Amino acid sequence: MQRFLLVIFLFLSLNAWANDKIKISVLTCSAGDELYSAFGHTALRVHNRQTGDDLVYNFGQFDFDTPNFYMKFLQGRLKYRLGIHSYLEFLAKYSSHGRSVVEQEIDMPTAQKKQLVDTLRFLYRPENRYYFYHFMDKNCTTEVRDLIIEALEKKISLTQKPAGITFRQILEHYLSKKPALRAGIDLITGTKLDRELDQLQAMALPYKLMEGIDTLISNGRPVVKKRVNVVSLSKQTNTRGWFYIIVFYLLLVMVWLFISKELFVKVMWVLTALPGILILGLQFFSEHAEFLNNCNLLWMNPLYILLFVNQVRNNKTIFQLFGYFVILALTTRFIVAGLQPFNFVFLPWTVLLILTFLPSLKKNEG
Repeated sequence: MQRFLLVIFLFLSLNAWANDKIKISVLTCSAGDELYSAFGHTALRVHNRQTGDDLVYNFGQFDFDTPNFYMKFLQGRLKYRLGIHSYLEFLAKYSSHGRSVVEQEIDMPTAQKKQLVDTLRFLYRPENRYYFYHFMDKNCTTEVRDLIIEALEKKISLTQKPAGITFRQILEHYLSKKPALRAGIDLITGTKLDRELDQLQAMALPYKLMEGIDTLISNGRPVVKKRVNVVSLSKQTNTRGWFYIIVFYLLLVMVWLFISKELFVKVMWVLTALPGILILGLQFFSEHAEFLNNCNLLWMNPLYILLFVNQVRNNKTIFQLFGYFVILALTTRFIVAGLQPFNFVFLPWTVLLILTFLPSLKKNEG
C-alpha cells in the first residue's frame, strides 16, 4: 500500500512539474545615459524548461533610421515594435551598458501561462508587432503590465482609488539628478501629467511597475513568486546638468553686462519665442495628449517674435503693453502652479525676461 501511494505521489509530482514547465518573469532594467533610456526598461521573459527555449519579449524597439524620426516622435506617429531576444543576449547587452536587471517570476496557473505565450506569439506576427508609442498610456512597461493583468484574468487585489501621485511626480523620481531633461519635459508637457493616477495607471514606468506588482495579490497569493537581482550594477549618474544650466544663465548675464544690452534683449526674445512656437505647434499637430493644455504658453509665448517688427518695437505704447503683458502672464503662471507646477529652473529666465522691458516701463511711468 505504501509503495502504491509513493508511486501515485511521484506521478502527481512529475505531472505537476510537466504542467509547470513554463516560467514567466518580468524584467526591469535600470536607466541608461541616452534620452530614450532615461526611465529604464521593462521586458517579459518566457522560459520553457522542457524545450530549453529562453526568450525575452521586448516592446521597446524602434528604428532610429525612420525618416523624420524626432518629428514623428513629437507627433505621436513613431512606431515601436515587439522584438524577441535570447535571455542571455538580453542580459549581456544591458550588463555591457552598466545597467542592472531585476527579475520577478510571476505566479500564475499553467493555463494562463499558455494563454499568455499564445498572445505573445500572436502579437509578434509581422502585422501585429508594431504600435504607436504614447508616453503615459502605451509604452514598453504598459504593454507588459496589461498582458500580466489580462493573463491573471484581472483576478487581482487592486483598488482603483487614486494612488496619491501624479505622472509628473513619478518623473521627478527618475530625473532628480537630470535637471536639464526634467526642465525640458516640464516645459513642453501640459496638465495631463498632473492628474492623480490610480494604482494601475501609476505602473506606467519600469520601477513603478516593479514596485507595484510586488504588492499585488491574485487568488489569495502574491503575484510575484520570486524576485532576483540578476545583474547588480551601480551606474555613476551624470550630474553635470546643473553645471550646464548655470553656465547658460551666466552667459546671458555676461551678454547683458559686457557685450550689448540690445543683443541681450533680442536673444531673450528669441529664446522665449522659439519654445513658445514649439509648445503651440504641439497643441495642434501632435497626437500626444500629454502636450495639451500647457500653462507655459502664458509666459513662453510666440508673440515675442512680433517685437522684431520695427513698427511694434519702436511704438512706445505697444512696447509698454508688451511689458505689462509679460508681468501679467508670469503672475498668472505662478497662480496656476497648482494646476501645472512651475519648474523653478526657469525662475532666472523669467527675471531676465522682465529686465528686457523694465527700461521702457520706468520711462513711461515718469
